[in-house]
Amino acid sequence: MSAIGASIGYFCTCACTLVTIKKDKDGTPFLKIMAVVGLVFSIAFMVLQLIPIPGLEGVHFGKESYILLIVWVVLGVIFYIKQRKSLLADN
Repeated sequence: MSAIGASIGYFCTCACTLVTIKKDKDGTPFLKIMAVVGLVFSIAFMVLQLIPIPGLEGVHFGKESYILLIVWVVLGVIFYIKQRKSLLADN
């Protein structure tokens, strides 16, 4: 479960880097290339963990891990909705 969390975190970091580069029109071509490479690798690692691929036993999640991932996502959505309602009420 921590590996998928790290992949999601790395994906978000690389995506935010690309958005910031585009928004601020700042950043070197090397940084842009590294952010894209990071996106590709993080997606590849998420696919390897979440989708069972024949011949690669032991790489993807077991049944229990899928259940915990669903619980984790549902809790995240609940916290997001509560936080969003709170922020909208403040404005």
